[in-house]
Amino acid sequence: MFGKQKRIVNKELIETYQSMKCAACRAWQNVSAHHIKSRGSGGHDIPENLIPLCIRCHIEIHQIGNRKFIEIYPHTKKYLT
Repeated sequence: MFGKQKRIVNKELIETYQSMKCAACRAWQNVSAHHIKSRGSGGHDIPENLIPLCIRCHIEIHQIGNRKFIEIYPHTKKYLT
Protein backbone atom coordinates (compact mmCIF):
# COMPACT_ATOMS: atom_id res chain seq x y z
CA MET A 1 0.00 0.00 0.00
CA PHE A 2 1.16 3.50 -0.78
CA GLY A 3 0.81 6.21 1.83
CA LYS A 4 -0.12 9.79 1.20
CA GLN A 5 2.82 11.79 -0.18
CA LYS A 6 4.19 14.32 2.29
CA ARG A 7 3.40 17.89 1.24
CA ILE A 8 6.27 20.33 0.76
CA VAL A 9 5.92 23.12 3.31
CA ASN A 10 7.97 26.30 2.91
CA LYS A 11 7.00 28.95 5.46
CA GLU A 12 9.68 31.37 4.23
CA LEU A 13 8.26 31.27 0.69
CA ILE A 14 4.73 31.88 2.00
CA GLU A 15 6.01 34.89 3.96
CA THR A 16 7.76 36.19 0.82
CA TYR A 17 4.45 36.13 -1.06
CA GLN A 18 2.91 38.25 1.70
CA SER A 19 5.32 41.07 0.80
CA MET A 20 4.45 40.97 -2.92
CA LYS A 21 1.69 42.86 -4.72
CA CYS A 22 -1.51 41.13 -5.76
CA ALA A 23 -1.07 39.45 -9.15
CA ALA A 24 -4.66 40.34 -10.09
CA CYS A 25 -5.43 43.90 -8.94
CA ARG A 26 -1.87 44.96 -8.03
CA ALA A 27 -2.77 45.94 -4.45
CA TRP A 28 0.01 45.86 -1.84
CA GLN A 29 -2.13 45.39 1.29
CA ASN A 30 -3.30 42.12 2.80
CA VAL A 31 -1.56 39.88 0.25
CA SER A 32 -1.24 36.16 0.86
CA ALA A 33 -0.19 33.12 -1.13
CA HIS A 34 -3.05 31.37 -2.93
CA HIS A 35 -2.40 27.69 -3.62
CA ILE A 36 -3.40 26.77 -7.17
CA LYS A 37 -3.63 23.13 -6.11
CA SER A 38 -5.07 23.38 -2.61
CA ARG A 39 -3.20 22.26 0.48
CA GLY A 40 -5.98 19.78 1.18
CA SER A 41 -5.37 18.20 -2.22
CA GLY A 42 -1.65 17.92 -1.50
CA GLY A 43 -0.65 21.25 -3.04
CA HIS A 44 2.93 22.15 -2.24
CA ASP A 45 4.44 25.45 -1.11
CA ILE A 46 6.44 25.90 -4.32
CA PRO A 47 6.47 28.89 -6.70
CA GLU A 48 4.72 26.90 -9.46
CA ASN A 49 1.76 26.31 -7.14
CA LEU A 50 1.43 29.80 -5.65
CA ILE A 51 0.05 33.15 -6.74
CA PRO A 52 0.12 36.30 -4.59
CA LEU A 53 -3.43 37.61 -4.08
CA CYS A 54 -4.91 40.29 -1.83
CA ILE A 55 -7.70 39.17 0.47
CA ARG A 56 -10.41 40.49 -1.90
CA CYS A 57 -9.01 38.65 -4.93
CA HIS A 58 -8.27 35.56 -2.83
CA ILE A 59 -11.90 35.32 -1.77
CA GLU A 60 -13.04 36.03 -5.33
CA ILE A 61 -10.97 33.23 -6.90
CA HIS A 62 -12.42 30.74 -4.40
CA GLN A 63 -15.95 31.92 -5.18
CA ILE A 64 -15.77 31.96 -8.99
CA GLY A 65 -12.96 29.52 -9.82
CA ASN A 66 -9.80 29.83 -11.89
CA ARG A 67 -11.42 29.93 -15.33
CA LYS A 68 -13.73 32.87 -14.57
CA PHE A 69 -10.95 34.62 -12.61
CA ILE A 70 -8.70 34.47 -15.69
CA GLU A 71 -11.50 36.02 -17.77
CA ILE A 72 -11.65 38.97 -15.37
CA TYR A 73 -7.86 39.20 -14.86
CA PRO A 74 -6.33 37.79 -18.07
CA HIS A 75 -2.79 38.63 -16.96
CA THR A 76 -3.09 35.96 -14.22
CA LYS A 77 -3.33 33.19 -16.83
CA LYS A 78 0.45 32.61 -16.65
CA TYR A 79 0.04 31.63 -12.99
CA LEU A 80 -3.16 29.62 -13.22
CA THR A 81 -2.64 27.39 -16.26
